[in-house]
This record gives sequence, structure tokens and C-alpha cells, in this order.
Amino acid sequence: MVSELDQSKSPNTSNKSNDMNSSNPYFLQHSDHPSLMLVPIKLNGINYPSWSKSMIHALTAKNKLSFIDGSIEPPSEIDKPTEYALWNQCNSMILSWLAHSVEPDLAKGVIHAKTAHQVWQDLKDQFSQKNAPAIYH
Repeated sequence: MVSELDQSKSPNTSNKSNDMNSSNPYFLQHSDHPSLMLVPIKLNGINYPSWSKSMIHALTAKNKLSFIDGSIEPPSEIDKPTEYALWNQCNSMILSWLAHSVEPDLAKGVIHAKTAHQVWQDLKDQFSQKNAPAIYH
């Protein structure tokens, strides 16, 4: 007979993100849901610096920053199907959070993206442009 402790160590007995340690980046809390608003303001383009800082704080608090900074890459769907499923679940949740954190005209670009990292880079490229004369100096 396998004890509960032994079952918790087995990689095949627990494939739900809610069964893992909260320090694991694939962990999702019971209160996490797709329509969650992580920050009180929506990105409108002009407010990118403050919006991005707020999002970084919120995603850091949820241990999901590695999904937008690219340090967690998607695992192989064939070689690591369980890990890929967990990654995909978290990536999709973050994409949903991002879509709900931007104005509707910007959300169109978010919902068609494949990764949260791609969305983050696209928003950064589009809205973090520095003042050209300041760059020249």
C-alpha cells in the first residue's frame, strides 16, 4: 500500500497545479481565474510605464513573472506532456489576465498571441518608445 506521502512525491499521481507547492511557477491559487483584474488601471498606451510596473508587481506576487520575461520556455509537448499541460494552463491564464488589463482595442492583439512572453514583448516594443530627441542627446 502506498502512503499519502509517497503519492505526493510521485510525478504521475499529481498533475494538477493546485496540488503542488505554491513556490512552483505552475501553481495557480483557487482564487486565480481568467477574468481576474491584476491591476486597477487598463493599459491605454500612454500609461505604459506605470501599467507595466504594476503588472510586474502583480505577476511577481503570483510567481508568474518568468512567463512574461521569457525565463520559462514552453516544455516539449511530446517529451514532457504533463509539464507542457501545466505550462499551457498558466500561460493561458496570464494571457487572459493581460487581455483584461488592456483597453478593448489593444485586447484584440493579446487574444491572438500564443505566449504571454510574446504579448509582453509586443506591448513593450509598441509603447515603451523613448523620446527620440532624448535618445539623440
